Amino acid sequence: MTDIPFGPVNCTTVGTDPTPQGCYPFDTGQTGTTLLSVHLAVTTDTIGYQGSANTISVDWYNVSDVFISRSAGSALGWSQASPVLRDWTAPPLATRAKVLYSTALDPPGTLYGSTSATCHVSGTFHGLGAVTYCAYGQHKRSGEPQAILIGLGLITALAGALAAPWLFVFLVPAIGLTIDIEYLCVSPRPQVPDLKALSQWGPADALAFVQAAVWNQFCECIPASGGAPPPLVPPDLVVVPPAGHEPILEPVLCDETSMCSLLNSLSLQIGALQQQMAVLNPLVTLIQRQGVPFGYLRGQVHAGLTGEGEIAVADILGLEIASTTVPGWLGLIVGDPDEVITLGRISLGVTGAWQSRHDVLHQVESLLPISGAITRVGYTFAPGVTATITELVREP
Repeated sequence: MTDIPFGPVNCTTVGTDPTPQGCYPFDTGQTGTTLLSVHLAVTTDTIGYQGSANTISVDWYNVSDVFISRSAGSALGWSQASPVLRDWTAPPLATRAKVLYSTALDPPGTLYGSTSATCHVSGTFHGLGAVTYCAYGQHKRSGEPQAILIGLGLITALAGALAAPWLFVFLVPAIGLTIDIEYLCVSPRPQVPDLKALSQWGPADALAFVQAAVWNQFCECIPASGGAPPPLVPPDLVVVPPAGHEPILEPVLCDETSMCSLLNSLSLQIGALQQQMAVLNPLVTLIQRQGVPFGYLRGQVHAGLTGEGEIAVADILGLEIASTTVPGWLGLIVGDPDEVITLGRISLGVTGAWQSRHDVLHQVESLLPISGAITRVGYTFAPGVTATITELVREP
């Protein structure tokens, strides 16, 4: 349960205003709770004629600030020194309330003229707690697909529906992902992830946002039964651009309204793509250089290696192992190329762990590709073998 106490607060109407007069001594605003009831204590005083058109009431609104109904009682005394109590039950789905003081004062100088009337009111609104959407559960709308593939058209439509063209760049990472609508709709609408810097925003964030954005389109609340009040439907999303993500291109100005609208939409999408590309380009370049390189550069050379030892490395693509001295007693398998029976072995590793070894069989041999995570190279060469290991690194 949630209680919202207030007061005492005052509200005054004046006889010089047109009849009827009214003022709101208290407004709960959107409470975030389903309101259940209200208890009020009211006193009044009047300067001038003591009439009977003097009332206190409560206007109730839903989560979308749409008026539902008014609770009102009998007239109050004009100079009501002892508190008058009012207890009302809120209508279903009420989440906001406004206390209204109403009078019908004649202007001063007339036969029944009054200068002003003032009410003093305090009270407590009682609420259920957090607003509960789809109180009877939720399911997929009839006729909607079992699953959808997120494409360019969908994210463009979402950005347009939310009046947020800048949002396009945040939703691009979700392209190509699939939403299981049946699974999505058996649960309440997902929370909308907080928008953050694009460098920290990934496919999982974009997917979660799209799921929340399409929930109202593909899912619905299970209706009430047995005369129960209808369920509260989740409101439409409202999003605000984070700082630094406004469109890069300015809107295009032209005379034809329809053409101007189209060009503006295209320019905003291009601007969003430019922002996304600014983030993706260095990442794609890094992946290409490390994961699918079409070339490499020779880096540090470690010459005169014999026996066993370890080399510290960083950001390498591969290794070139050249045996500069090979003793004649090692066996040779003739072919193209010739193979020497175990010149030695190479092991790759990171701090605290090693990968499987690689046997060195050729007098000049390359080892590609190697993960950029590798930080050490262990070597063991046969007696009498002298070798040079050259680091192969990615292009800048």
